[in-house]
Amino acid sequence: MGSFIRFGRYCLHPTQGLTRGTAEVRVTPKSLAVLRTLAERPGQVVTKEELFRIVWPDTAVSDAALTSCIMELRQALQDDARRPRYIETVHRRGFRFLARSVVDLSSPLQQRPQRWPAGVSGPFVGRDSALQQISEIHAMAAEGLRQVVFVTGEAGIGKTSLVDTFLAGIADRDSSRICQADCVEHCGASEAYQPLFDALTRLCRQAGGEYVLAALRRYAPTWLAQLPGLQTEAELRALQRRTAGATPERMVRELTDALDAMSVQRPIVLCLEDLHWSDPSTLDWIAYFARRPERARVLVIGTYRHEELTDTRRSPHGIFTDLSVKGLCSRIALAPLDETAVIEYVRRRFPPTEGADASLERLARVAYQHTDGNALFLVNVFNDLFVRGLLVCQDRVWTIQDDVDPELLGIPLDVRRTIDRQLDRLNDAERRLLEVASIAGATFPAASVSVASGGPIDDVEATLGALARRNAFVREGQAVTWPDGTVSTAFHFLHALYREVLVARVAAGQRVGLHRLIGLRLEAAFGERAAEIAGELAVHFEQAGDAERAMVYFQRAGEADREWPRAAGAAAMFRHVTRPPVTCANASKRLRICSPRCGVCGSFIFSMGHWTRRATSRTGFSASPNNHVIRRSSSRRTTPCGRPRGRPVICAWCTLMRGREWNCTRRNEMPLSR
Repeated sequence: MGSFIRFGRYCLHPTQGLTRGTAEVRVTPKSLAVLRTLAERPGQVVTKEELFRIVWPDTAVSDAALTSCIMELRQALQDDARRPRYIETVHRRGFRFLARSVVDLSSPLQQRPQRWPAGVSGPFVGRDSALQQISEIHAMAAEGLRQVVFVTGEAGIGKTSLVDTFLAGIADRDSSRICQADCVEHCGASEAYQPLFDALTRLCRQAGGEYVLAALRRYAPTWLAQLPGLQTEAELRALQRRTAGATPERMVRELTDALDAMSVQRPIVLCLEDLHWSDPSTLDWIAYFARRPERARVLVIGTYRHEELTDTRRSPHGIFTDLSVKGLCSRIALAPLDETAVIEYVRRRFPPTEGADASLERLARVAYQHTDGNALFLVNVFNDLFVRGLLVCQDRVWTIQDDVDPELLGIPLDVRRTIDRQLDRLNDAERRLLEVASIAGATFPAASVSVASGGPIDDVEATLGALARRNAFVREGQAVTWPDGTVSTAFHFLHALYREVLVARVAAGQRVGLHRLIGLRLEAAFGERAAEIAGELAVHFEQAGDAERAMVYFQRAGEADREWPRAAGAAAMFRHVTRPPVTCANASKRLRICSPRCGVCGSFIFSMGHWTRRATSRTGFSASPNNHVIRRSSSRRTTPCGRPRGRPVICAWCTLMRGREWNCTRRNEMPLSR
């Protein structure tokens, strides 16, 4: 099997790859071959031509492939290109290996079987049906019916967790050979069959890898010829002569033959993750494998995200569409976790202290609304609460410090970075429209985005519709008709977190202008029927700094709410009047703008509701008796001045005193925070 090379803390083994101490360093097979070629000649300059001849025999590749391998090796070896310790670039000539390497010709290290995790991090919830489905597909594959299954869903939905849980289960009770490989996002062109080369390398490193090597040598020599780290130089040269002139069609056929032959001894489960980043050659092989009619005990699992697909014809979704018509593959589409699953996750991950069950269940419901059931977002939100000290563990049981408001959850840094990376993959037009849409609201018609972005409605609908079909950021809704006859499609953000991140990417000055454009267009479109969307108009004009218009529509929104009159309008007016900084001059101006509804006693009419506590928490004032106070009227059906009302109300009496003090002028005062 050849020798292994030691240098520094690293050991390069012919079959087990690169290790640092006892830890495996994951490197692609081509990069390992480059490293072995350099390490076998320490201190010597190895030209690019030699590397191409040894690592990519009879294959035409660009310099970018070699550059990508060198960059991967430097990252794996923690090497600095400007101050190299291991790999030095010799300008216009090639590369030199700097470290002193020791070639050990003794028997190779004992092979370490690949160990699969006994479970995934955190409790696995809400996926029993999907797990049962993939287990049934595996059972058919074990009987000799080759199977291809695609696991799909948005980023962070739990595709990897589902696959890991399934593989951990069969590893404990099944004799299948299991291997995983990831497709990696590349800035330029990627290597053909890259995840398949990785998977074959890992199969050869497992216990019993000699059987896999023998099958490759017999049935797939063109593949083995491109895995130089798995054989001696003499074996490699012989294979290169034998496979000269191999075609892509031959490679596709050979690998299928090899897997079919290997599965005679033991079933094989091959998992290829993130196929949305796959090279076309790998997708072609999956399609060929699925169409072969002969029996084989092989299960191929592929995962991909809809939102990452740009060319749907040359994509895993396109392959699935073609194969599913003929019944040659299956798909498991993962939806977000429901509220019940989120509550179960919280109970299992954070066993509560006695009496804290209700608080943690409330927290689970708030987290579900905040993340819309996205597993990755959910985990990061709770990790963030723990880091901030809001979730506390004592003696293996958990308590929550305070009732957590949805706004207190915020967006964890890791989640924000994940969403930012997804946004950065979009083109400028798509990103700009999503930013404008975030200002329009969580649910928005294309016409609102059109007026704010300055583009035609048809173009806006086409761009947002394409994103929706890829399940990227938005979901398409029904057609919306405005009173002025404007017809456009409504869209919804898939997650509130998406919208929050997008809003934060819009400059403050631009936000003000966009809110004003959208508000004015809606006001003109609805005309006399503006009261129907008074709440929406009030928010847009408030964010645009148009206080007069905002207060008018807040009042109309309150009048339109028959169950709790003026709840939203009064709360918004209270926040507007008391927002800091408060001085005698600007507070009195705000009070005049707010124009209290009760013309007799001059009081603000507030509906009874939970908003009172939240309103004070946003103003920045304390709840002392000398600050904001509210009074319950002596009669639940009248204002303090006796004006009849149809349902319970609370009247807030705010009289501006000297300086920054707010006081009350009647009896029965009650702190607003109460």
